[in-house]
Amino acid sequence: MQNPEEQLQDSLFERIINNLTELNSSMRLINKELAEIDRNNEKTVLVAQLWENYTANAEFHLTKISDFKKTLINEDIDIENSENSNEIEDNPGEDNDNHDGDDDENN
Repeated sequence: MQNPEEQLQDSLFERIINNLTELNSSMRLINKELAEIDRNNEKTVLVAQLWENYTANAEFHLTKISDFKKTLINEDIDIENSENSNEIEDNPGEDNDNHDGDDDENN
């Protein structure tokens, strides 16, 4: 004869083993689905990395272009200032108003 507590214990162990077997099966299924999700997301991850690199490169080049434009504008201003100062030095006695010289002929 078996002990009734032993029968209860055996039935509990059997239930635990069955539940763990089902849990193990469910975990395998979850892992399989997660692996498929990872495989499907690879292209999205690649696009995200490419976009991040593109954004960084675009920001770098836009900064350089902006700096280059500022340099060109400053050089143009310097050139205009030097041309104006050269005109003033070339004609020190004349004012820079546009005179046709017609006033001198009428007098």
